[in-house]
Amino acid sequence: MAEIKFALWNAEWFNELFTGNPPEFKSYYEKGYMTKEIIGHRIRDLTGVINDIDSDIWILVEGPNQSTELQLFFDQADINGNWQCVVQPTGAQSVGLAVRTDKGLFADPPFDWFDIASAVEAETLKKATNEFTMDTDGDGIEEVHKFERKPLYASINLFDGKKFRIIGLHLKSKGIFDALEWSKW
Repeated sequence: MAEIKFALWNAEWFNELFTGNPPEFKSYYEKGYMTKEIIGHRIRDLTGVINDIDSDIWILVEGPNQSTELQLFFDQADINGNWQCVVQPTGAQSVGLAVRTDKGLFADPPFDWFDIASAVEAETLKKATNEFTMDTDGDGIEEVHKFERKPLYASINLFDGKKFRIIGLHLKSKGIFDALEWSKW
């Protein structure tokens, strides 16, 4: 049985690297709007981590907000290997999946993605991540919670016909949505 290396990384404001549609990288010397780091340096650093860890599957939290942006990043000449990517679109800081396809570990296609907004396979997950209320601090007041970044749900297709499912989830994405909640912070 082949070994598969799997990594999940909160890459913090990954989406600030891109502009336009179709996407392209922002100017090398431009500074990110949130990190205030030089875009070219961020690309170099993110690329270095991805190459050093050498994972076969990446879940990227706080990733870009379009699949084409994540694919652009993984298609760079400086990234080791060939990749197929998808993003669960939810706006800024989405959750993305990248699967390395040049090692013979995965079938073609290497994954089946289940869009939380529309896939039958994701119906239960969609319901579980809809807005909900809960008294999370025992004060008798029901606070409103919701997932600002919808989870990514996919089936990974191995070369031998076996499959397994993954959920990429940003665990701190339920949010604070009213003045009472903010006052506690």
